[in-house]
Amino acid sequence: YSLATTLSAYLAGLAVGAWLAPRLVASGIDGLRLYLWAELGVGIYGLAFEPLLRLAEIPYSAWVTTFQPSIPALSAAQFVIAGAVVFVPTCLMGTTLPVLCSALFKGRNEVSERLPSLYAINTLGACVGVIVGGFLLLPKLGYQHSILLAAGINLTLFVAAILLIPAASASIPFRQALSAFVSHGRGDAFSFRAFWRGWKHATAIQKAAGAALLLSGMVAMWSQILWNRLASLGFGASTYVFPIVTSAILAGIVLGSVLFRRVSGLHQWHGRVLTLLAAGGGLAFLAGTWGMGNTPWYAFHVHRIEGERSFLTYSIAELLWTWLCLVPPSAILGAIFPAALSILTRDRSDAAVAVGQGYALNIVGLLIGAVSGSFFLLPILGIDTMRVITASCLLLFSGALATLILNGLTQSLAPIVLGAIALTVTPGFDRVLITSGLFYNRFNKPTEDVLHVGGFETAWTNQRGNFRRLIDYRDDPHATVSIHETWDRSLRFFAINGKVDGNTGGDLRTTKMVVELGGLVRPDARRILTIGLGIGSTLSETLLFQRMQNSTLIELSPAMIEFAKKHFAEVNGKIWTDPRIHILNRDGREYLRNTRDTYDLIISEPSNPWVEGVASLFTTEYYREVSDRLTPDGAALLWFHTYGLDCDAVASVLHSAVEVFPTLDVFSAGGDLYMVGRKGGPDLPMHANLPDSAPVLEHLSSTLGLEAKFGTRAWYSELIDKNFLFDRSHTFEVVRAFETNTDDNQLLQFDSGRTYWKSLSCRFLTGKKQLPGPEEVVADLPKN
Repeated sequence: YSLATTLSAYLAGLAVGAWLAPRLVASGIDGLRLYLWAELGVGIYGLAFEPLLRLAEIPYSAWVTTFQPSIPALSAAQFVIAGAVVFVPTCLMGTTLPVLCSALFKGRNEVSERLPSLYAINTLGACVGVIVGGFLLLPKLGYQHSILLAAGINLTLFVAAILLIPAASASIPFRQALSAFVSHGRGDAFSFRAFWRGWKHATAIQKAAGAALLLSGMVAMWSQILWNRLASLGFGASTYVFPIVTSAILAGIVLGSVLFRRVSGLHQWHGRVLTLLAAGGGLAFLAGTWGMGNTPWYAFHVHRIEGERSFLTYSIAELLWTWLCLVPPSAILGAIFPAALSILTRDRSDAAVAVGQGYALNIVGLLIGAVSGSFFLLPILGIDTMRVITASCLLLFSGALATLILNGLTQSLAPIVLGAIALTVTPGFDRVLITSGLFYNRFNKPTEDVLHVGGFETAWTNQRGNFRRLIDYRDDPHATVSIHETWDRSLRFFAINGKVDGNTGGDLRTTKMVVELGGLVRPDARRILTIGLGIGSTLSETLLFQRMQNSTLIELSPAMIEFAKKHFAEVNGKIWTDPRIHILNRDGREYLRNTRDTYDLIISEPSNPWVEGVASLFTTEYYREVSDRLTPDGAALLWFHTYGLDCDAVASVLHSAVEVFPTLDVFSAGGDLYMVGRKGGPDLPMHANLPDSAPVLEHLSSTLGLEAKFGTRAWYSELIDKNFLFDRSHTFEVVRAFETNTDDNQLLQFDSGRTYWKSLSCRFLTGKKQLPGPEEVVADLPKN
């Protein structure tokens, strides 16, 4: 939803900017000056962006805190408020292409002939920007410094142009620019009413070109949403998926614009070229999407060949496959824009106006595609139906264009029939394959021979060697959720974008351990908040607290709530009928920030941090929000893991917790960490305050292998001896040389995205018996 909101606001701003630019051009102001003013405005806004974003949170927080609305209402509010913040600079960006055309291209039909080159150059900059931003600037500089750097580049270019270009050094009549926006003279020619009036008098081929711009924008956004999901299923949903997929799309647009440049002078063929591009785009989309649907096979071979080599080689392998699949369809779809725009601008004295109108139509299509794809098509119809709809729109439009241009039924039916054949030949997505999680290389994988002989349904095994099968599936707005079980039905588990996130076997030990530690520090808890549902075992265990009056759970995924009730009732059956349990479909971070309730015990058990967005539930700011919602003597149980992470990532989370909680105790079991944070008091004197009995901890004998004959106090004592790792002072000594994980630097998100598929584990956190002293740890870290 956040991606859809940002894209929609961004594209809407571009559309409005492109629409308003001709007013300024018609007022007589030089296009170069307008362009420089727009770049200056973007730079200034970049400097003020973060304070404005904080300011925008005030009305949102007040509304949410007062009414506690549902997720649809929350999404609508976020869409409006956050979108307004993004809209302003992108509106300025939207003016740049039309005013540049007016400044650079003065001759008749020069816009039509040279626009593809300018569009290609502009998009090439975007392609480079998304790679550099996603892989270098954001991981190294953080979000705010990256924004400031971009703003600085805008301001530097403005100053350089003023100094180096004589035409730009003259004073820019601001009053004239302002009056052009509000005047009803020459500017009225560019009003919405005038546009529709002109649309009625446009030729049929011009109307078709406008429709092509609208449709291509909509289809391009559907494609990006679909391809992003498939790449997440194939390579893992790390933060690096978005720049890889987006760079492939932008590279395709550049290629398409360059190729169309070769035929841009053959104006009599533009209509036929547009028809062929629509048909070819539909066919290439089907081929590229089929390739992306088979990405798990490719990831399997990459891991088999590359093993655990560097992140750079793995990223290059991802980039090559994604570009191979997506550049051809993106090139064809990208060529539709200059082809249609050339038709709109041909033989027009107001070519700059036509550019603005066509640009606006294209971005309106992108806007419609972003909203409909993210909010409706993908979560309601699923990725396979979305694939069929996207291809069908292109092929049917090609048939309509052929009817208009070629005036023949046979010609119009050809792309439709060809598309029907293509849809039949390219099968739907193999759900077992796309949810197989072959990108996750931490455990032994089945051999290639076994997979080919038996297929995934019968031969894909988990680390226990048991056969597994897919029993349910849902394309959620946030991820693809699938339910699997072994063929002997001894183990059932769920996967998020292919990666197994919880099961009815060994993971029960983890979820129970969280609650049992909570019972050790707050056995008298009355109000409990749990972040993350999973299979529901943690929430179910909160019912063991004798004085518990209210146990609230926050879960972002509606599919996860449905599947937990449908497939894991034997583990969590009580939570659906107990009146003390309250399950809310909300975002955990957003809920903590905007609720007024406080809790005796808060349990935070999110998914793996390398999944895009999840790392924000391990930052200093998040832990501070957790602390703010605790009662004065409340405790927070914060789960984390060490597997698939290097020491920088693990230490960043521990350091963030140390920064927030005056009292902190860290436990370890297997590859999991359990941080017990409290607002005050000395470090917990564990052995001195052990209770003689507590029902919430009675399950220790079964889950941790402790024998009941020793009594409750002895159980707790053995638990501490086996699992206690650090108190706060020792934790600080271990991690003080490391950075904290913050909302701005997102160190954990970027770092874990480089290592999640490796068999890594931070050695100094493997257990108390092997634990060296803090000085030895810090000295030894570069080797690990």
